[in-house]
Formats: sequence, C-alpha cells, structure tokens
Amino acid sequence: MKANRIGIIGCGRAGREHARASTLLGAQVALLCDRDVSRARALASEYPGSVVLEDFHSIDWSSIDAVFVCTPPVSRGPAELAAVQAGIPIMLEKPVGLSAEGCGPLLKALRDKPVINSVGYMNRYRDSVVSTQKLFENSEVVGVVCNWIGGIYRVPWWLQRNASGGPFNEQGTHLVDLCRLFLGEVTEVFAMAGNSSIHKDIQETLVVTLRFLNEKLGTIFYSCRASEKHIHFQIFSTTHSVSLEGWDLKVTAEANEEDIYVKEDAAFFNAISSGDQALIKTPFEDAIRTQLVVDTIHRSLLSQKPEHVPEL
Repeated sequence: MKANRIGIIGCGRAGREHARASTLLGAQVALLCDRDVSRARALASEYPGSVVLEDFHSIDWSSIDAVFVCTPPVSRGPAELAAVQAGIPIMLEKPVGLSAEGCGPLLKALRDKPVINSVGYMNRYRDSVVSTQKLFENSEVVGVVCNWIGGIYRVPWWLQRNASGGPFNEQGTHLVDLCRLFLGEVTEVFAMAGNSSIHKDIQETLVVTLRFLNEKLGTIFYSCRASEKHIHFQIFSTTHSVSLEGWDLKVTAEANEEDIYVKEDAAFFNAISSGDQALIKTPFEDAIRTQLVVDTIHRSLLSQKPEHVPEL
C-alpha cells in the first residue's frame, strides 16, 4: 500500500504544514475538511482538485489512502475512530486530546483493527535528538533540566481550557514527551503554578518535578508569558551532558537546517508502504502515556501535592 491520496482534517497551521510536506513527498492532497469551511476552501486553492468538506461524517474514506488529523484537542476522537474503522492509516497532531480519559475508544479500535498510526511529537525525528540518543546508549543518564518559555499562541481556542486543555497541555507536552524518551516512564510528579493574569483555569507559568521509574529525576519550567521563545533541553549523564537549544533543538547554532514536517511525514508514509508500524517513533499508545503524565501534572496543580502517574 502507498499513500498517494491524503486527507487533511483541520486546515489551520498544522494542517497546512502537513499538506505542504506531503506534496513534497509526492502525495496528492485529495480532501480538506474543516468546520470553518472557508479555511478549507482557502487551503484548497493551493491544491487544485481537492474535495472540500465541512463535516468529517461526509468523508468517503475509500477516496483517500491516509489522513492527517490536525484539529484542536477538544475535537479529537470521532474522526480518527471513523478512519480506523474504515481501515485508513492516521496521523494525529499532538496532544491526543484534552486528556487521556477520552482515548479509550480509539485505543481499543487500534488494538482490534490495527492500522498504521502516528502522533505528531515531531522532535523524536530531529537529527539532534536521534544523535543524542545514540550518544547516551553506553552512558547512564542522571537526569534532565528543560524549559519552554514563549508567548500566547494566537488562535481563539488556545486559552480556553475546555478547548485546548490549557497551554501546558498544548505546548509543554513536547517537553514531557522528550523526558520520557530519554529517561523512561514517569511515576510521580509535583507541580506548582504562579498566579494567572488571564483566567483562573489557565496556568501561564509552572514548574514540574518528575520522578522516573528508574528513580532518575527531571524538572520542567514552562511559561507562555514571554515575548520571545526560549526552549532548552539539557540531558546529564555520569560522564557528560548535551544541551539542545531552540524550537528546532539544535546542538549548536551551526547545525544543519531540517524540514521536520517532511521527516515526520516521510516516516508515516514509509510505514504505510512497508506495513511496518515500528518505523513510527510515537504511535498512539505511546502518546497516551505522555498524555497521562500531563494529566497528572494538572492534577498535582489542583491538589498542591505530589501525584502518582496511573498506568495505561
């Protein structure tokens, strides 16, 4: 099987990036779906011949070979479930939803009727991250210190807790996923937040301590109150450390540029053509484990005490 014709559900920034990357890889954008149909039509003007739909229930699944789901977190679940039931490979943008609670039906569907599936934790595909993993293969990792500091993402749903799950759910999840990648499963978290100037349900600035299954530790500092973006991820071992900097997590300022959406989508397409799910660095089931940690961080913020991360 080859993904010649793809569909995009959710035609915002992420949808546009995957449409661009997919066509660079030789696929055709055959279908564009968005509740704001004007946005789907605007994107369709760049991809002549694509079908425009307002409701995913109208999708003829036989007309596409794969689908990218790039909707806000609140909309996750039904479209992906319909695709899996139709046997269509799916690529979801992160996070998997508002919380892990709503992921059960899709997880069961994927276990009952497996199709190639991927979640957009794109940093796992970066050259710097892959090379750092190899560097630490023969060295004991001690811990990690990381931060994501930036501004408010200017889309209407982002600051609505019931639509995005909150800023940390939407952005900080990247750091949680990288922590899991390098140190393994998180067993316990303790989180504190500063006072919010936006909304009582939104944590603008927070700090998190993570305890891992192997008793290693990590810290995350997150804020969306800055005017400039500062992203930093530093891993320490018994012999050395590596510091990854910026949105593209470069080891040095001179590192080569890479089109991360092309790399991520290429892995998805290669998995489809080969039938090898192992080519996907973040399958849906693994992404739920990241979501469980994020959910537990929010629970710790409410309880103001350490909280244990539940098992999947």
